[in-house]
Amino acid sequence: MASHISPLFGTHCFFLTNLSYRNQTETPSLASHHLLIIVVVIFIFSVFIFSVFILIFV
Repeated sequence: MASHISPLFGTHCFFLTNLSYRNQTETPSLASHHLLIIVVVIFIFSVFIFSVFILIFV
């Protein structure tokens, strides 16, 4: 189970650092707004994937 979660977590960290680095050129409010939306979308997507894994394995 952990082998499925850790690659997802690493990918999310990579995307977040990449987005925060890319958004430094924009205005701070716009960058934080985009980052907040991305974090929420990734969180919902993670919960969806996690529930699918539980349905498959249980």
